[in-house]
This record gives sequence, C-alpha cells and structure tokens, in this order.
Amino acid sequence: METLAEISWGIVSGTLLPSDTLTFSLFGNDGWQAVVETFSWWNNFRLIGGLIFFFFWIVSLIRVIKDANARSSSGGFQFVSILMILFLTPIFGLPLYYACRPQGWKWDKTPRRQALLASLQVCENCHTLNSIAYTCCATCGEKLKTECRECAEWYVSSYEYCPFCGAPNIDKI
Repeated sequence: METLAEISWGIVSGTLLPSDTLTFSLFGNDGWQAVVETFSWWNNFRLIGGLIFFFFWIVSLIRVIKDANARSSSGGFQFVSILMILFLTPIFGLPLYYACRPQGWKWDKTPRRQALLASLQVCENCHTLNSIAYTCCATCGEKLKTECRECAEWYVSSYEYCPFCGAPNIDKI
C-alpha cells in the first residue's frame, strides 16, 4: 500500500541520507505522481539566505539614497553614502552611515522658528539672521521690509498681505 508521501532514501557507508529526489504519490495507484527534484537542504538554506540578504541590501541602498538626499544638498556626501552601502555591505555600511550623516534635514524650519522667538528675521536671499528692526539684510543687502502702499506701515517682505490693513504686497505678486 502506498502512502501519501514516500521519500526515497539512499544508504551511504552505513548511514541513512536523503537522496536527491522526493517522490509524492497522489491519489493512490491511479498513476498521478509528482517527482520534485530538490537540492540538498544546505543549498536551499544558502539560496534563501542569500536572497534575503540581497533584498536587505537593496532596501538599505534605497533608504540611504532617500535619507542622504533629504539631509544634504551635497552631491559628494550623497555619493560617498551610496558607496559605503555598496562596498561595505549593509552590515558595516549602515552603522557607518548613521554615525556620519547630518543630524538635521535640509528643509528644517528650526532657524526660522528660533528667529521668531528671538525677535529676529531670516533673510530669504542668504538665510542670515537679522534684527527685526533692520529694513535690509546686514550680509547681502536684500530688502527685508516693505512699506505698505495703502497705510504706509513697514512689514516683512515675505508676507503676501499687509498685516495692518490687508492690502496685497505688490512686490510679492
């Protein structure tokens, strides 16, 4: 009587080892049999482990590319970051990248928030912090304040509308 799954075994030097074929008997004696040729369990383990490692490598590379682009505008930093992952593998390259990457994001608004708290304004041209009383940037000479054409009050040039009377900023439009 045939069983649902029959495994053919080979005897090598007195020990019982699995052979290279695995035979399944389906639906009894009606002739439906599937022969699955397999590798040894070690080859399957290495193949699956290698695929998982390759997948992790690709995901790490994509993550580092996105993170380096978000943290720095420097092409050299981004290039070196990618090379670290490619040549040092994610095992050594990721910790090294996380140790070397910039702490902040390139679009971080922290300097603008700090400027507002300290009664300073940020020049939109050179990003220098200037006193709120200045009408021009002390570094580049860019105009920081605009005089309203309706009420003649001075306000920050980056505003779309005058905060005193609501008139549109003609220079901004």
